[in-house]
Amino acid sequence: MKVKVGSAGSAAKRRALPPALAANRWKPGQSGNPLGNSGAYGEAIRLAGKAAPEAVRRLVELMRSDDERVAVVAANAVLDRALGKPRPASEETREPLAERLAQMTPAQRRARLAELTKQAAEGFGWRVVIEDEAGE
Repeated sequence: MKVKVGSAGSAAKRRALPPALAANRWKPGQSGNPLGNSGAYGEAIRLAGKAAPEAVRRLVELMRSDDERVAVVAANAVLDRALGKPRPASEETREPLAERLAQMTPAQRRARLAELTKQAAEGFGWRVVIEDEAGE
């Protein structure tokens, strides 16, 4: 005795999908969630985005802390978010900081500091006025 599972006639009895649904149907092997993110992940991102301005304001407050350790950690966090984390130079071209500073004159060091300060301030949209030692 042979037992059939389904029948040739059952496929004909299925209703066809409306064209709008058929056009958006997943192809074989295609994922309905290719990034693998759950709805909770998206909600967490939205909540973090809303809280970000307050978090940055708090980091700036902590940056002004009397405790140097707290101030350094907060300052690094602010800089990482504003300018991005620094990328290390390649080993071939990296010259130790002490050697670079030893090769610079005090005037060159001040000029470099002024340049870096100006770049950082522009990243925050601040205006910087740098006076020399004579106050000019």
